[in-house]
Amino acid sequence: MAANAQSGQQRFTVVKLPVVQLVLESLALPFRHLPELVRYGWIPFTGSLVVAFLNWLLRRLFLFAPWSVLFVNV
Repeated sequence: MAANAQSGQQRFTVVKLPVVQLVLESLALPFRHLPELVRYGWIPFTGSLVVAFLNWLLRRLFLFAPWSVLFVNV
């Protein structure tokens, strides 16, 4: 370690991460557990529909408010 400190070179360790393997595994995961996806997959889908409906409702209700001019194109 003293030789590295004297020469001014810093040592580092390269660790290869299995990024491609993790991405492929995460993409294949729903197909490996298809019954669970069919059984519980409606929950996030319904949640996203509820949020979209609330977004539409709030935009429609507050469209004519005087301060809504600032937020129409958000």
